[in-house]
Amino acid sequence: METLDRKKRETQLIHEPEKRILILSKYLNKQELLIKELPGKTVRLKEFSRDGKRIIIEADKYISLNPGEVLSLSKILARYVQLDCKVVKLRPHHHFELEIEELHIAKRERIDKRIIPPREHVWVTNIRTSRVSLETSLHTIPTYVKINFSDYESKLRHKFDYIEVDVFHPGQDERFLIVRKTCKTLYIENTQKEESYHAVDDDFVDYSEELLGDVNKAMFEYKKNKIISEVIMPVIYLNPSNEASPIGYVHIQSKTKPIPYDLLMEAKALTFEMIDRIRESNTLTNTKRFPILDMSAGGVRILISDKDLIEQLPHQLGFSFDIYYKLQSPMTMYGLIRYVSKDKKGNLILGISISGSSNTSADRERYLANLDSLINHPELHILESG
Repeated sequence: METLDRKKRETQLIHEPEKRILILSKYLNKQELLIKELPGKTVRLKEFSRDGKRIIIEADKYISLNPGEVLSLSKILARYVQLDCKVVKLRPHHHFELEIEELHIAKRERIDKRIIPPREHVWVTNIRTSRVSLETSLHTIPTYVKINFSDYESKLRHKFDYIEVDVFHPGQDERFLIVRKTCKTLYIENTQKEESYHAVDDDFVDYSEELLGDVNKAMFEYKKNKIISEVIMPVIYLNPSNEASPIGYVHIQSKTKPIPYDLLMEAKALTFEMIDRIRESNTLTNTKRFPILDMSAGGVRILISDKDLIEQLPHQLGFSFDIYYKLQSPMTMYGLIRYVSKDKKGNLILGISISGSSNTSADRERYLANLDSLINHPELHILESG
């Protein structure tokens, strides 16, 4: 059993017997508790010892627990409560005696209601992951990246005296390192005019500043090499995890006339088309349905049974996916992975935060509207409120 909380819930550990007794008697006694290791499964707390160290729970006949086995039971009231337990004894009629090793209670109350939606009503699909990690330093360039770089060169070769599209590599001139580090375009419209060394706007490198105001040496080098105008533009790749990497560059030079700004922007627009093609080639989309174990305004908890995704997703910060409500068009969301665990069958359980600004406002509003509708549905099991 594996568990990883990337965003730890702030809790306090309860040691005092009187506080344990208060929590057990007032809030948890005769209540259903969720089993963390068995998503969607619950047990009922039937009894507790006077010192607050042991409890007896009742489980249904499909739940099997063995002496020595550890499990976490939780209940979310105004605050989250978790009992980390060990099975010490099997009792008749599917009852189990557990020792409470630790009792945690959240320091803050939760804001959102969390519900268990019906599986036939809403689910996750179209989970998008990368074939390979396209990073700023590629030792092996994928074939589809080479093809796209070459196609882009061919499209623009007739417009410029010199154009090269390639990945960054060690030993390059300082100009390339600056572009790679800043993810900004270096644009010198006229190498013999000092004002051309200043940034056009925030998306461009202020080369005069990088040269500490001394542009004379750079002007001399350009003149010696008969270069009238130069552009070094980063190729910035955004993967399904919303991670940006400058995977390469477009290097343009003119020895006949200055490169005008509008021609530069035309070339830049084509880089977006090239990046889209690379992303499409590098993205795997899993079209299987995956159940939502519970959901709130802040995110969802989903169960992943696909073996490839079980291997891939724990290594990612987040990913893009679609949420489907029955008889509706999908909502494309981006989520950050906050919690990773596995159940007894080896299925992956992911807690996903979808409250970030990367989601479109329209999809976000639809998600919240549908969630409100589900919360007001009397047949749903509301897990928490606050």
